[in-house]
Amino acid sequence: MMVASLLLLEFKRPNETYKKKDFPITIINAVIYAFAIFAYAAFDKVLVGIVYSFITTVFSIYLFIKIRENYLKYPVITYTTITYILGTVAAFIVRFVM
Repeated sequence: MMVASLLLLEFKRPNETYKKKDFPITIINAVIYAFAIFAYAAFDKVLVGIVYSFITTVFSIYLFIKIRENYLKYPVITYTTITYILGTVAAFIVRFVM
């Protein structure tokens, strides 16, 4: 619920100070954080990690679809969506395909 509250807060109050030049740093940070999501979801013996990351991914994608045309005003939603998509997809591949 901590992630959801941040996403909903930003959804209601967009960030006007975030600029396009900040986006590459956001992407790099999202990729690094995705490794943590991946490690938690892919290698946990119980399914709590993968279920949590899947729910967070779906919720962030839902919000991102609503704001996608103005994604620079919503850096937390954009960041979270990138992070959880990368981490969760990689975790699903390792956990259920390999």
